[in-house]
Amino acid sequence: MAETDSRFAYQDARRRRLDRITQHIVVGSGLLVMMALVLIFFYLLYVVAPLFVSPSVTQYAASPRVASVPSAAVGISDDGSLGYRIDQQGFGEFMVFAGGQSLPRTALSVTPITRAVPFGEGRPHYALLSGTGHITIVAPFIPLAGNA
Repeated sequence: MAETDSRFAYQDARRRRLDRITQHIVVGSGLLVMMALVLIFFYLLYVVAPLFVSPSVTQYAASPRVASVPSAAVGISDDGSLGYRIDQQGFGEFMVFAGGQSLPRTALSVTPITRAVPFGEGRPHYALLSGTGHITIVAPFIPLAGNA
């Protein structure tokens, strides 16, 4: 019988171990790619699904206000917890919808307002126009929910 060198047996076992490790790495990488593709599919499904739902409007909060003076401008915060109102007498007030309370009114204009013109992008700005020709620029500031 021919004698084989023990060096070749060591190299064969080492080669088999490296081949097995490489095979596991390639299969694992392929499975990770397949999982990434499935996750991308579900993300796209999540993003596109609202396009197929019919639009609807629901009432978020009801806050009955007895106002003797009509509003010139109204607005609401991004999270819907705070609102503001500028009336035609030139007063502004903030409203907390959760508790149904109003914060104290603030005088914004010295004369009654005939018109409130919104302008600007992002945070709302209003030009309050009075019958006497006065223009007052105001910008209601509603802090973010966590920064109050």
